[in-house]
Amino acid sequence: MKDVTSQMCRTVSHRYPCDLTSPSQARDFTTRELGHSLRAIEEAEEFIDRAVLVVSELMTNAVNAQCHTTTLTIVIHSDRVRVAVHDDATGRPVMQHAAPADDHGRGLQIVRSVTPSWGVDYDQVGKEVWAEISLPDRLHAADRCTA
Repeated sequence: MKDVTSQMCRTVSHRYPCDLTSPSQARDFTTRELGHSLRAIEEAEEFIDRAVLVVSELMTNAVNAQCHTTTLTIVIHSDRVRVAVHDDATGRPVMQHAAPADDHGRGLQIVRSVTPSWGVDYDQVGKEVWAEISLPDRLHAADRCTA
């Protein structure tokens, strides 16, 4: 029997310049792409909202790191969605502990609180910060996936 949890449905990517409009554009892209893959399922809206929140935080961190370009990649598996933001900025993401009055510094805390796993992979030109979000049982996409 084939393990459907390893099946991949779809991968989409989009490159953005690192400017203040990039997080908004990435949120729109995520909403549209996940909406196409998970349409007509009641629980999809809440899941998509969570994924959009994660993308927004990761993209905002890349812009704040003063990158030149960034790429958002969304990989839809049968049981989870992986979102990743690659940027060409130097430095490493640091989990901050923002005070209640601080107006920034919560991005990775938010990502950690709404995803079962996240991490950072480094390469020669920058880094990729990724997070995986488990699909609720009713949203599993196994019937739409290919190996």
